[in-house]
Amino acid sequence: MAPNRRSLCMHLFVAAFLLLLLLSATCFSAEYGDMKVRDAINKLTPPSENDTKGYLAQLKAAGIDLDKDVKSQIDTLMKAVEANEGLIQGTEVARVP
Repeated sequence: MAPNRRSLCMHLFVAAFLLLLLLSATCFSAEYGDMKVRDAINKLTPPSENDTKGYLAQLKAAGIDLDKDVKSQIDTLMKAVEANEGLIQGTEVARVP
């Protein structure tokens, strides 16, 4: 697989995984709700595999306080994650084989 395509696939996988975890109330509350946003993002998108620093910068630019806990700003955080990942309501993107 070409490097750019592999990078895109990994980014899409991480995005889907992040959204799934954040939307799963039971798993989310137990695992990430009390964590600082910075720590949760570092755990979910480790710098060894992702541009975590850039991701955090984008969340901060969207108004997320990286040093506050996730659950206190979940609505704003979800909107920022959706915008960062390019979510378009009602649009389905075909899987890359």
